Order: sequence, then structure tokens, then C-alpha cells
Amino acid sequence: DPNRGVTFSGPRMGFMPDNYGEEGKGVLVGPVTKDGPGDKGGLKEGDYIISVAGTAVKNMTAYTQMMNKQTPG
Repeated sequence: DPNRGVTFSGPRMGFMPDNYGEEGKGVLVGPVTKDGPGDKGGLKEGDYIISVAGTAVKNMTAYTQMMNKQTPG
């Protein structure tokens, strides 16, 4: 499991990632929670998240690390 030991403590976007083990393209967005932050921001299933706060993210581990550094709101 590529995310073993990775904890989520930062803000939540309200979507399920769809490519946990994939490397290089970013995080593929799966189902988006209706009325969640991602939905309100225009995130759609099938989108790729390729950066967080101006820093490139190539996989779910990098995304999680960057989100853990962010402040909710």
C-alpha cells in the first residue's frame, strides 16, 4: 500500500482520489462530495490536481504532505 503510514491532518477538499498508486500525473479526482469545498470550488470527477499552494504534486503521497501543511479556510 503506497499510503501506509500517511496521515491526513490538513484541510479536506471533499473528494475521493482515484489513483493512489499512480506516479507522475498528479492526483486523479474521483467522486466529489456534493456541497463540499472541492464541489464549491469547481472540482469535477476526472480532474487532476497537479499542484497545491504552488508546489507540484505528482502522486497522492505528495498531495497529502502538501495538504497537511495547509490551514483550513
